[in-house]
Parts: sequence; C-alpha cells; structure tokens
Amino acid sequence: MNPALRERILSRHQTLCVEGREYGYFVIQRSLPGAPRFFVGRDETSGYFIISDEIKGEFRELVLRHEMFEIGVLGGHGQNRCQSALFYELAHCPHQLLRDYLAYRLDMIQHLIAWVDDPQRVGQYPAERRREIERTLRRIKNLLATR
Repeated sequence: MNPALRERILSRHQTLCVEGREYGYFVIQRSLPGAPRFFVGRDETSGYFIISDEIKGEFRELVLRHEMFEIGVLGGHGQNRCQSALFYELAHCPHQLLRDYLAYRLDMIQHLIAWVDDPQRVGQYPAERRREIERTLRRIKNLLATR
C-alpha cells in the first residue's frame, strides 16, 4: 500500500461484497495531502479501496458501493459509468434514508467538482471524467426534486 495511505489508516481491514465479489477497504484520516473532501478511491499499489473518515459512518458502505461498482465491476470505463454506479448504490440505500443520502451525495459531488475545477489542477483531471461527474450531479438534483 502507498506509504502515505498506510500511515493514515484508522480501521482494520474490512470487506464489502459487490456483485458477488469481495472488495477490501480501509477508513483513512482525511488529512491526505491533495485529496478532495469526502475522499474515496482505490490504492493502485494494493488494490484496496480507501474512504475518508469524514464521510458519515452510516453512508460509508453506500459510497464505497458506488466506487467498487464503478471501478471493480465496470472497470472505470464507459460512458455513464458514474450514473450506473449511482443507481447501484441507491438500490442499496434504505428507503427512510434516501432523501438525506441524496442530499449528502449532492454535497459530496459539489465538493468534488470544486476540487477538480481548482486552477491548480487544470489539465490534471480528464475532461470526460469531469463531464461524467457533472451528469451525475444533475441526476441527483433531479432525484431530489422528485422526492
């Protein structure tokens, strides 16, 4: 595992099953240099997923399901993969939490877009990925408008 990640691990190794496959993950401290708020991703060295401790505990598995589905199942490729992952995670969200969860995800994605658009990162984030995130943001806003 990347040493910068290893030193920030807060949890024991945990697993989550997505589409019949077990994925390992760790909760890490938010203090990872250069990471956006509400950080979730995959360590390329180890293959483990990582999620920031600032993400509400009750929502961590749902956020992880999104990332694991998008990267692990869909391979991180293809148009609308982020929206497909959104629908996958929402299918696992308890109905009584859905509105609160959508509002939380809206906030997370707005922070991600602001991070991507920071002038210090110009050209570092693929334009198609940025558009994918923007489409997901619009989808969440539409879902919130109908709830």
